[in-house]
Amino acid sequence: MHGTTAPLPDGPFSVRLDAAIRRRGLALARICSHLRAAGIRCTPSTLSLWRHDRTRPVRADSLRAVRALEQILDTPACYLIGDSDPRPSPEAPRAWWPADPDARAQRHSQEFDQVAHELGIDNIASLENVVVTHLARYDANRCYTGSEISWVVRAVRDGVDRMLVSVFPTQPLDEAVRYERRMEPLLGACAGRRRVFEESGLVVVEMLLERALRRGEATTFTCAVTPHPSPEPPLGGWAREELHSGRPMGMIVVGARFHPDARPRSARTILRTVDAAGEDARIVEPVPVADGGLLVRAVSHVSRGGAAIEWSWDEP
Repeated sequence: MHGTTAPLPDGPFSVRLDAAIRRRGLALARICSHLRAAGIRCTPSTLSLWRHDRTRPVRADSLRAVRALEQILDTPACYLIGDSDPRPSPEAPRAWWPADPDARAQRHSQEFDQVAHELGIDNIASLENVVVTHLARYDANRCYTGSEISWVVRAVRDGVDRMLVSVFPTQPLDEAVRYERRMEPLLGACAGRRRVFEESGLVVVEMLLERALRRGEATTFTCAVTPHPSPEPPLGGWAREELHSGRPMGMIVVGARFHPDARPRSARTILRTVDAAGEDARIVEPVPVADGGLLVRAVSHVSRGGAAIEWSWDEP
């Protein structure tokens, strides 16, 4: 017999959901079975993410699942749905891809897709990312001075000899100063066609591999990224470097090296993933900056999503 008359706590959505599941005594797989019977698709991994405050239900079908959970878990009306506010807290990092509401991020995605269509290059159908690394540099004045980005890619079909890559500045759009991050290959590839979207700052470059790859064959190439005008001035509040992709990645490494006189006071890393149900999960973790001024985050086996580092020079 379940203790369904036991009081349920107040608190954020994750606390309420966890308490309701514990009181009802149902396994997550069993709860999902009840949801499927009601015509609602939800996986145990999604419930676990909600329960442990890794993400919150935001989409319409997710909120529909929460309403059904109130019936399945026998909670008071609106006990769960009343607290499932998708808005981030003021202390949360700025949202970023893939569920980024920012118009600039959406614009970058649309512009990249536009170039891919015009050039007839489908990264997802051609290559898989095995390892991608991005290391940025910041000088004594807290200014961004450049990056080095490396890829290890594997062909998923015969004859692959090119891919599209993109880069964009972190500076806000400014009518007076158009910041741009330019990308040039250093090793393993040559630059082909290039598209610069001056209004948004997005740069898309066709990378021509040294030779065509057979299916299953891997190669590597490295690019240098330089800001124009150089250097990029520091941002107020939290600054960020990020790597993301709409396709699976074996490993992502994103980092920044700071001059000893510009070591951040606070730093955190962010992992963004999309689970099988299409839910966007964000995991934020505070991290120390190494004595040498290096901040780095490595993530393995990302199905879709990415990783970012954020830091502040002013906030403890």
